[in-house]
Amino acid sequence: MKHCINALQIESKHVNVLLRKEKTMTQNRKGFIGGSDLYTILNGNWAELYDIKVGDKEPEDLSHIFKVQLGTFTEKFNINWFCKTTGLHAEYTQPLQIETIDGVPYRCTADALVRRKNTNEQFSILECKHVGGFQKTEDVIQTYMPQIQAYMRMWNVQYGYMSLIVGNNYAYHKIEFDSSYWNKLHTLVMRFWKHVVDKSRPETDASQEISIKDIKIDDLVARDASSENFFTEQSAIYIDMQDSAKRYEDAKLGLLSCLQDNEREVFNDVISVKRNKRGRRITIKD
Repeated sequence: MKHCINALQIESKHVNVLLRKEKTMTQNRKGFIGGSDLYTILNGNWAELYDIKVGDKEPEDLSHIFKVQLGTFTEKFNINWFCKTTGLHAEYTQPLQIETIDGVPYRCTADALVRRKNTNEQFSILECKHVGGFQKTEDVIQTYMPQIQAYMRMWNVQYGYMSLIVGNNYAYHKIEFDSSYWNKLHTLVMRFWKHVVDKSRPETDASQEISIKDIKIDDLVARDASSENFFTEQSAIYIDMQDSAKRYEDAKLGLLSCLQDNEREVFNDVISVKRNKRGRRITIKD
């Protein structure tokens, strides 16, 4: 069972769109799996999510959570900045895709569908996130990978984009659909959904990490070199010498700081620190 609703042009009344989106996020989470549920399932918070899905607990009211509202109200800017940066065009915002897969009812709302303007090429998924400046980009990608992989599966596309505002910085990343990742994720979702269907509350949480190392990000992959002797040997040397290298750099800075503003040279029997037109230089004496 599958149908698609292409909703709301980006130029429409944005505040009303966001309020409708927020209402959907906080009130209508019963009876289906949404994009935001996927990280929860992967992270193992099954019991609480189960209570929401069977109607025993109301979803958290996000209208007073500042960071959530900030991300929501910067979404239009995020989409526009992505389009300005890439030259792609957002033809639909908030498109909804509903599909039941192996008995699991998925209901996924992407931030936008994008492609080059005035072409008939396939759409790509766009997911926009606004996170704190202390978060590492790789951690943000890891966190939202379940969501964008599911969306790519729902829309049957080969890649999508994450548009990230991290503090005051911006970056976007191309993410390729990975069927192996999706199959592992969907298997976990089926296990959770069986509890909902059987009305059997999970007694223990079941967190599981699904590696993203084989997923192409910006057309690049990560390689596990654990079995490669040369890489292993060089890694050991690098770690062993790390403390020595730091001590060397600290000593270098210390010696350079000894040269006062009115001095052209400071020295002893083994080291000389001199000033020239290009700066300060350390020389080891013969």
